[in-house]
Amino acid sequence: MLCQRPLRRQLLPRQKTALTMNTGSERYVLYMQDFEGLGTVSGADAVAALLGITSFGESENRFLGENHGYNVADTEKDGESFFEIKNGKLYIKNNGSFDDYVKLMSDDIFKSYRKTNFTIEYSMTYSADSADGCNGYSAVLFHFDGAKMSYAAPVIRISGYGSNSVYLNGTQMSVEDAPGTAHGAPSMSAKSGSGTLYEKLTGKEATGNLQGSESLAGITLNVRIEVSYTNGVTVYVNGKEVSETKQVASSEVFANWAYFLEESEGTDLVLKTTPGVSVAYDYIMVYSDALGTNASDMDIPSLYITEVLLDGGTKIYTPNTTATTGLGWLEYMEVTNGGDQLSTVFPFASGFVYQSAVAPSFRVSTTMLSPGCRTASFSS
Repeated sequence: MLCQRPLRRQLLPRQKTALTMNTGSERYVLYMQDFEGLGTVSGADAVAALLGITSFGESENRFLGENHGYNVADTEKDGESFFEIKNGKLYIKNNGSFDDYVKLMSDDIFKSYRKTNFTIEYSMTYSADSADGCNGYSAVLFHFDGAKMSYAAPVIRISGYGSNSVYLNGTQMSVEDAPGTAHGAPSMSAKSGSGTLYEKLTGKEATGNLQGSESLAGITLNVRIEVSYTNGVTVYVNGKEVSETKQVASSEVFANWAYFLEESEGTDLVLKTTPGVSVAYDYIMVYSDALGTNASDMDIPSLYITEVLLDGGTKIYTPNTTATTGLGWLEYMEVTNGGDQLSTVFPFASGFVYQSAVAPSFRVSTTMLSPGCRTASFSS
């Protein structure tokens, strides 16, 4: 189906995207993957190809790319999978010897958000079979520049503590206030008795030093990272604030945040997993309440869902009669091209969950869709 209309140089206003939590405002989703409806896919190469995960190349940092290859080889040589998708989750097991970095997203959309606000959310669970108890972790990093190793890294470690830091040319700088300071902001200290992350999440007092333990293994960690260009980085885990940058003139950590933004220029969204760690991600999402730049300058995906019909109904009356017919088979979703360019629509399938039941998959067979045009895809 080819719908012909004149091209127009504008973006349809305020495109809406449904999220897991509604805060009453429209949001622009920059990245989202919940790993649902993908079945079981095993092996680093197969999963990376499916999800669009890429490793670092020669021009960025060839060592990061090479180390990822070594980690994959060491993990998968005995039949295990470095990446695996099953039961709607992404499983990662790093049996290699190197910190592992792979890119989730790298494009102009995220670049525009260096000077505004956005939120990163993910849900993960560390596995008790993690081989290395030396404070390992997996985390989503942002503002990443592989060539200079500059990036922001809010980290939740398997041992029950964490850190909220930035790295500038490989040098770590804290962007969270420590407990006991004049600012009194929350933090993810490793020292017991000072309100550690483990104690905040479990309500239990830590015995001794948490470093080297696996105290958070088996606990689902719902992480929300609120990034503010003007205020710094605030981290929530399971709904509790655990780390914060304070915007005050006397705050050294806020000075670190401002200096990092001024001196760095990274735009990649990166997933890092340290050696010995085994973890499962339920979803990863990045969103903002506002566009990061002028819409006409952004490479925004133009296709979005505008209507979904879950059930055509079981008692549809025939005009001018009392006869009814069942249209429960009539399930569809409508896709709209909201951009200003002709868009190629390759055949694809999608699924969704409705009242705890998995609805049928939908297929779109349209090959081209002009700006402003819509097409409906019926259930298969």
